[in-house]
Amino acid sequence: MALWPINLPQRTLRNGFKVSPGINAIMSENDRGPVSLRRRSSTAPRKVSATFGMSSAELAIFESFFENDLAMGSEEYQWLDPITQVNYYWVIDQGGSLPYSITNVGGDYYYLTLNIIRKDAV
Repeated sequence: MALWPINLPQRTLRNGFKVSPGINAIMSENDRGPVSLRRRSSTAPRKVSATFGMSSAELAIFESFFENDLAMGSEEYQWLDPITQVNYYWVIDQGGSLPYSITNVGGDYYYLTLNIIRKDAV
């Protein structure tokens, strides 16, 4: 199991952590009456957009981590949730959007935005 590299920023930018609750309900049509809704499981993964400020050297470390340790984003890793301060399993979100984006904001400073999914606590 990979760990978020210690030589990368451990905290996101101040406004760089956005959480969306996971869908954890199943809707069923009934022969009669209203639609039934029930909980799928006791926990639901949460979709997160996390933005970090990084130098080009840190970006190189991240890209190596993504390609090698995470097998192009297909493996889980552990990272401390910046809100709860609990260590969770995370995976790069490959469903429908880019796994990450890099924006140069001036000189040798970049924003790395990850689309990730928070799974269960470690």
